[in-house]
Amino acid sequence: MYFFGKCGRQSKDPKIVVSEKKSKFTAVNKNKRTVLKVEVDDCLKISGKRCDWLLIVVDNAEAHFIELKGGKVRHALEQLENTIKIIAVPGNGYIEKEFTGKFAYAILSHCPISGTEIQNRKKQFRRDLDTKLVIKNRECSIPL
Repeated sequence: MYFFGKCGRQSKDPKIVVSEKKSKFTAVNKNKRTVLKVEVDDCLKISGKRCDWLLIVVDNAEAHFIELKGGKVRHALEQLENTIKIIAVPGNGYIEKEFTGKFAYAILSHCPISGTEIQNRKKQFRRDLDTKLVIKNRECSIPL
């Protein structure tokens, strides 16, 4: 059970797209699964930094946290991390039970996406948040 009020809308669309300026995230939903699309940044009242969007695949409780950004990768990762720490905790007012899988996406319009710091942050997300971190330039498309 999820509690996002007017900030969340269910969709079975074959493609669920969120975009901002030059960054775009597409979830390909070919089996038309029920997905809860939550507008985090401009709707949810979360203290501190927060990501832009959250997609939850309802039938398997898989969460996809999405931040669309210009080139500030550190800021994007802080937003994702803070949002996960607040929303992904059962009994916090948003979710009833743990997500079965968590993924965080930083989609940047321009940013070097390699290097030691990025690899260390991916490991840190996995270790501390039990979340797979994906960093892409401009576009990211995933199957649901």
